[in-house]
Amino acid sequence: MVQSLARMKMTMKTDYYLHDRHYQKLKESGKNGNDLFGCLDEHKKELEFAFSSPLFKPGSRILELGCGTGDISLWLASQGHDVIGVDISTAAIHWAKEKAGETGMRVKFVVSDVCHMKELDDDSFDVVIDSHCFHCIIGEDRSRFLKGARRVLVRGGLLYIATMCGDPNVALTPGRHFDPSTRVCFLDDVAFRFYGKSDDILQEIRDADFRILEWRVEESFSEDEQDTLLVNAVKP
Repeated sequence: MVQSLARMKMTMKTDYYLHDRHYQKLKESGKNGNDLFGCLDEHKKELEFAFSSPLFKPGSRILELGCGTGDISLWLASQGHDVIGVDISTAAIHWAKEKAGETGMRVKFVVSDVCHMKELDDDSFDVVIDSHCFHCIIGEDRSRFLKGARRVLVRGGLLYIATMCGDPNVALTPGRHFDPSTRVCFLDDVAFRFYGKSDDILQEIRDADFRILEWRVEESFSEDEQDTLLVNAVKP
């Protein structure tokens, strides 16, 4: 698995800023930023898995990785948590800040590369939430993503992962193809999604020096959705 990820980084082109261009187009088209992709209720339901952990406590300091336009961060803040949301997309963060102003929720939104997060201090969060961002991270950046999450967590803090897994269930649109040898879906020649096997993803998390507390796979029963691996892990 490690060799495969290293090979991916050497041979595959990534373009994480394609997400920013996508948000820009949606904003320019007049889309409403609330529940932009129609997944908010589903993601809230998935988060019940994280809430079930005794490490997820009232008034937690929470970091959301890949916060997009801020729906989950704002919702968590409304539940009494102290939340920071980060995303690589400037357009998405601007949108999230607008929504925070409209709702009066005190959430800090930061433009940041989730593989580095130099803006955030060590040992500063009780909970780190992966908001379906990890499957967008390719190759050696995946270990950087997990290393960063571990760095900003307090000892005994909770890492919650919600990531696509398994073979693609969704029909691939023109310009997209899946390489089963690397588990990567491409958009033209750009490595775009990682559909890892659940056992391999769990091993990645262990290799980043997390202890996995519990996990499960939410199987998709729709051609429009992908199987999702949910993981609760702790920083020892």
